Amino acid sequence: MENPLVSVLLASYNHQAYIEASVRSVMSQKGVSFELIVIDDGSRDSSPEILEKLAQELGFVYKGVTYSKGKYIAVASQEY
Repeated sequence: MENPLVSVLLASYNHQAYIEASVRSVMSQKGVSFELIVIDDGSRDSSPEILEKLAQELGFVYKGVTYSKGKYIAVASQEY
């Protein structure tokens, strides 16, 4: 894939109950080229395992902001 227009950053810390729905929501977006970069800040729940599985399935980056290639960076917020 060529460089995406938007890099979407999604932060996670102990969000096992919400992280899969959040990732799938972002990955289902259409209309603009984007990459998803999920950053986990040392979760102590099963969030890291969920994210590893989803990254393999959906092909997003499970790293840090230094890996973004988009012209713009968008940060997705989680408000529950």
